[in-house]
Amino acid sequence: QANLKEIYMTRLSRWLNQSVLAMIVTSAAVLPAFGEEASLTAATEGQHQPLQLRAIMRDLGADMQRVTGAIALEDWPKVAEAALRIADHPRPPVAERLSIISFIGSKAGMFKEYDQQVHEAARNLSEAARRQDGAAVIQAFAQTQTNCLGCHQSFRQQILNHFYPAPVR
Repeated sequence: QANLKEIYMTRLSRWLNQSVLAMIVTSAAVLPAFGEEASLTAATEGQHQPLQLRAIMRDLGADMQRVTGAIALEDWPKVAEAALRIADHPRPPVAERLSIISFIGSKAGMFKEYDQQVHEAARNLSEAARRQDGAAVIQAFAQTQTNCLGCHQSFRQQILNHFYPAPVR
């Protein structure tokens, strides 16, 4: 009985380590691009002020990286704390939200749904970490990451192109 438990724990540990490594690689490749500095920082005629959404995304990216690192160390309190910051991340000011939603138009519902799914998955992640349930943590983190990626793939480039247009040359 004890030997079977040891074999199971070794296999689970190996699987978790491989899963965390895959998530680290994914996080490093996907998250930073939304938070890169804007080329336009001053509001002048024909240009937009940087969105607060950009700073929020940068902070979310940092929290996702904290989660990834904490999962690798099985530091469940740190995972739970960072996951709650993700779940309860700030919202852009009302005027900015209205501007983004107006720009997105008929896809606004999908944008809001991704956001809601990220909040829910991050809450599940925090709860799993509090229970010290490594497999549930990995699953909830994957769901959080999947929803972030889906939103980024659906909206990031459009938002960047619209709110941060290339300077006229």
